[in-house]
Amino acid sequence: MINFLLLSLALTTGEQKSIYKSMDSSNIDAQIAYSQLFPNSPEGRKALARAWQLLGSHSSLGIMPPLSRDIFDQLANFKPAALFDEKTLCLIEKLAQNLPNRKLKGHYVKTWQEILELPVEEIEISRGLLLEDDIKRRSYEAALDLLALKALAKLPQGLNSLPEKKIEAINQLVFFDMAMRYPPLSLSEKHIDSYSSLGAVLDSSRGICLGTSFVYLAIGERIGLPLEIITPPGHIYVRSYDHKGCRINIETTARGVDISDRHYQSINVKALQLRNNREAVGLIFFNEASVYLRSQEFDKALACYEKAEIFVKNDATLMQLKGMCLALTGQKKAALKYLQDNIHLKDNTQIDQLTLAEDYLKGAVNEETLRIFFMESKPSRESLGAKCQLLKEALKKNPAFREGLLELTDIYLKLNRPKEALETLQRYHAIHPHRLQVEFMLGSLSLDRILYTEAYKHFCNVRDLLSSHGQKSREFEEAWRAMSVHYTP
Repeated sequence: MINFLLLSLALTTGEQKSIYKSMDSSNIDAQIAYSQLFPNSPEGRKALARAWQLLGSHSSLGIMPPLSRDIFDQLANFKPAALFDEKTLCLIEKLAQNLPNRKLKGHYVKTWQEILELPVEEIEISRGLLLEDDIKRRSYEAALDLLALKALAKLPQGLNSLPEKKIEAINQLVFFDMAMRYPPLSLSEKHIDSYSSLGAVLDSSRGICLGTSFVYLAIGERIGLPLEIITPPGHIYVRSYDHKGCRINIETTARGVDISDRHYQSINVKALQLRNNREAVGLIFFNEASVYLRSQEFDKALACYEKAEIFVKNDATLMQLKGMCLALTGQKKAALKYLQDNIHLKDNTQIDQLTLAEDYLKGAVNEETLRIFFMESKPSRESLGAKCQLLKEALKKNPAFREGLLELTDIYLKLNRPKEALETLQRYHAIHPHRLQVEFMLGSLSLDRILYTEAYKHFCNVRDLLSSHGQKSREFEEAWRAMSVHYTP
């Protein structure tokens, strides 16, 4: 900042005017910065007036005060949000008082119970996600308000702008002005919780798909942009529609680009899962539980799944993982009863179903093997090799543990050992010959190893399974064409 002040003193009046004329008239930060550098010039006063205008001030707010250096610093660089002082908080809340999220009943709740009692359309996602962090909640919400005001400043029609224009404004703000990025892979795997919670992502401008989607949703509800929450297996992104009703997918890990639904639909996916705002609140606990699972802290994982279950009802995956955590915390009777009571739950968005509950109820897997199954393995050959050896030994005692066989197959493939992967899948096929993903992998690996008759047999199974579910798959069609080049029965 000192360098900029020295530079401002060295500039002539003409140079100052030239800078003012070249500035982006919709950029709040630029207008504030100019007014601070040249406060006594006519252009400096114009920049300050323009900043207030862009921030949404109007006659009903009264005369806006001069911006102090402290307030300027916080408005121009609001991270971390915890640094907002009371004066700045009151200012932002006053400026944001007419944003659409203020009309939601969920903006005023203070407990989880109140969220559960609200209709889904009245839930404000940012308040739900920030309830646990009561000390910083007000500052984080002010940061989101400020972001929304900055997005609206880019829109000549403001809240009345077309949905696609609002998407462009948020994309520019989040992925370019804020420079929101996916964290380095090594950090995202090790500290996934630090890049998924709304507050942490606001602090660092780094987030995985969950965290960046939360930021996008929170800004969207503040500027009146309807958004849908889509959760393909292991992922999340948001979706909207333009003024003609055409779908716009917003991939928050790729600067908001519109990616076709086909990109998210693997051979096993029947339909992309749509989540509501209440379920989205539960996803943060679901994510936290995965961290504790990998670190073998099953009691903490169980607590997170129990919280998630309050918001995400009748979820087959959540049910099975919670049941496993009950078993791994020494509550075998409770685990068996819970799984038996809920074994009917299915994931209607996928063809293959997770088999943890079924195998545990049949006695096909014990707690010792489950611990190895959930053990974290880093992407190094040493770490993968260690888990591979442990899992191989465990599967000698639990040879019919299907998810364990799939995990071992995955490790073999990561270690570039396709022969062992193929043999492991054949063991799975002998137990359960009708799992789509297994048959497809068997066909693909057999094709790679020039076992054309075997590839044809397994691809025929895939074709029949897809047909029985009324599904088509480009992935399978490409594999079938590749096989047909080499083999005709």
